[in-house]
Amino acid sequence: MWGQGEINHGVDKFTGGINGGVPLVIFDDSFRTVVVSPLNNFMVGFQSATTYLQGDIGCGIQGRVQNIPINTTHSTVIYTGHGIANTLQEWGKKLLQKSNKVHVKDRTDLDISSTHLGYYTDNGAYYYYQTESGKNYEETLKDVKQFHVQEGYPFKYYQLDSWWYYKGIKDGVKTWEARPDIFPNGLEKLSHALDAPFVAHNRYWASDNTYQQKYKFVKESTLSLPQSLPFWNDLLKQAKQNKIVVYEQDWLVDQTRNMNITQNNMDAARTWLTDMGKAAEMNGMLIQYCMPLPMHFLQSTEIKPVVQIRTSDDYETMNYQWSMARNNLLAWSLGMMPFKDTFYTTAVQPGSRKDKWEPTPELQVLVAALSAGPVGPGDRIGYHNKTRIMATCNSDGLLVKPDRPAFPIDRMFLPINQRIGQVWSTVSTVSGFTTTYLFAANMTAPVNVTKQDLGLDEKHTHFVYNYYTRTAQVFGKSIALEFGKPVSVNQTIPIQYFVIGQANDQGVVPLGDLSKYITISQQRVKSLTFSQIDFVQGKEEFHVGFIVDGQVITKQCSRSTVKLENKKIIC
Repeated sequence: MWGQGEINHGVDKFTGGINGGVPLVIFDDSFRTVVVSPLNNFMVGFQSATTYLQGDIGCGIQGRVQNIPINTTHSTVIYTGHGIANTLQEWGKKLLQKSNKVHVKDRTDLDISSTHLGYYTDNGAYYYYQTESGKNYEETLKDVKQFHVQEGYPFKYYQLDSWWYYKGIKDGVKTWEARPDIFPNGLEKLSHALDAPFVAHNRYWASDNTYQQKYKFVKESTLSLPQSLPFWNDLLKQAKQNKIVVYEQDWLVDQTRNMNITQNNMDAARTWLTDMGKAAEMNGMLIQYCMPLPMHFLQSTEIKPVVQIRTSDDYETMNYQWSMARNNLLAWSLGMMPFKDTFYTTAVQPGSRKDKWEPTPELQVLVAALSAGPVGPGDRIGYHNKTRIMATCNSDGLLVKPDRPAFPIDRMFLPINQRIGQVWSTVSTVSGFTTTYLFAANMTAPVNVTKQDLGLDEKHTHFVYNYYTRTAQVFGKSIALEFGKPVSVNQTIPIQYFVIGQANDQGVVPLGDLSKYITISQQRVKSLTFSQIDFVQGKEEFHVGFIVDGQVITKQCSRSTVKLENKKIIC
């Protein structure tokens, strides 16, 4: 099922190999599901089907491994259940339990990039290998910060991409230190000036890197692989002093696929990643994986500091990079929060590299909010859309999240539905009230979504609030997701977004704060009943909404306690 983002229908079409094959998910039309994967040796544990196996599927150590130590044990897990998303999550729990790793949803040590709004400079962002005219990056980031303060944007950290350190052969990392022409006063002083920490990018290690004279590396023609815990400890200790809170390991696919040692040695690839994780833990840092293969998803279950993983390709305008919900499911099942990558919040970004413009800014921001992971716009100074950005967070930058990322509904995995668009759902629960969020985009044919698709009790009455038309209707047999249905914002890819709640006997549904994409969340709402919502007090007003007898009533409120009395909102 997972292999370069593609789904293979029919076991006879399964090939597996280094690009995928783990986990293998087999399901039928009624969603009886079987998940097959390695239980250990994730970096060399393969599942494949070849003509040599005469159609059978082989599970074991990949054939390029040259020596397997005596007493090596390799295990395969087969997990069965009902429902694709449900079975994957239960399978993931078993892997996490085996390694004694806590799921990200239950962790209490998450850094600010996991909980608050951040600003990104990676591929696709405006300031990726580009500064303000006549200025270096240090001056540019200070200008960005000044603009954010002046305009009231609560960005709490800044991401530094691959432009800030020294490159070697084939643009690999030579020395992971700030270049003086980029940051003349160093990272620590810049952090103080910005009043914010950093998420810092790194890529594959060049064969001419400056560390291998002191530490153990395996050197090949253009790449090197660290095999030294002291190296990682020293590297991340310095990073911590430089106010880096998250180490972003990008280009995992290239470091893994373009070296022999990672494929012909039983332990080298695992040692590379586990040493990185041990050093991060020793220095109180967390890790984000980028450009991963499926094996990296699984390997993360043994590495406690890995709490984020990018589930999209690099951000590019005018493509389908945003279509990441399948990978969201895999990431969440294995205990990590997914990351969408950066995005533009407005269509026009004058002077952007390659003269890019963003035809779907509303879609980009909404998908980031639905990921339940980091949110990191990358707009130019003066070209941020405040309404969209603030729909993802509160006035202090705290992200307003669903309880889990949006996944495809199970029915969208069936062959008949593969090419008709994206239909995802997620939920948030506060005070026993579960609110469901339904997203659809790029529909090429109509789809009717049922209560069963969303896990809703068919015995109860539910209402559906259309986020863009601001209207409501009773949830009958299904919700019709129409082909080419436009949205009330400028979008080249039509999107539809619904908030669904259970009604009481009087036909009342609390909708929460309609200025946010996730209208009811644990970050925004302390408690609620059918007649009262207690919001978390902040500096901004609440655009409060209820459905009453099928009608949407709203009111702007500054007080945190809001009541519904005689079909009127009192605040």
